[in-house]
Amino acid sequence: EQIAFEPGRPNTIAERGGAGRGPRLLFDAHVDTVAVKDGDSWIDPETGETKTEWSVDPFGGVLRDGYVWGRGSCDHKSPTASLIWAVKALDAVGVHLKGDLIVINDVDEETGGQAGLRQLASIRELRADVALFGTTTQFTPMSRRYFSAVGDVNVVRAFSGMHHYVVR
Repeated sequence: EQIAFEPGRPNTIAERGGAGRGPRLLFDAHVDTVAVKDGDSWIDPETGETKTEWSVDPFGGVLRDGYVWGRGSCDHKSPTASLIWAVKALDAVGVHLKGDLIVINDVDEETGGQAGLRQLASIRELRADVALFGTTTQFTPMSRRYFSAVGDVNVVRAFSGMHHYVVR
């Protein structure tokens, strides 16, 4: 289902029903990015240097050295793709979860959620027993200090990082 609160910016909600005897699991990844503006600067997550120019087209999705380079390729377009493929994999092998699975791709994480998750929650029940938000795939030297060892519970808001999950 797609619900748009602003023209051309649809939020997507996909639900996969479970057997009804287990917890409801919600995955959410945002699909918006911070705007690219002339004069912007940012900190290179690998080197800590201040950068002011793109080395590739920010909207080109350039494949280089085994990585996709472009605006939002780590935050959050790769988690969005991985969630879609995870659900496809469950279907392909015939796995039926005990509880429902809800996957949301919202369009307004970067600016407060008014056209995204905050607004969705105001018009629709988004009940879940377990929720994972922003399984971001970037894990850089600068972000490591915010994350404990893999396997520990990590709820960190507004920091970049990465964890690998195996869903059985």
